[in-house]
Amino acid sequence: MSYKVINIHPSMSPEEKEKIDRENTIFVCEIFKKHNEKMKQQIHKNK
Repeated sequence: MSYKVINIHPSMSPEEKEKIDRENTIFVCEIFKKHNEKMKQQIHKNK
C-alpha cells in the first residue's frame, strides 16, 4: 500500500483541497509547520 505525502498549504483553494485523494494521503501539516518555523529562524539568523 503506497501513500502520497502532501502539504496542505493555507493558500490552497477549497477546490484544490477537495481534489486531494484523502484515502491515500498522509497529511504532513505538522511537519510542514515545523519546517516553516525552522526556515523563519534561519532567515532571522541571516539578517
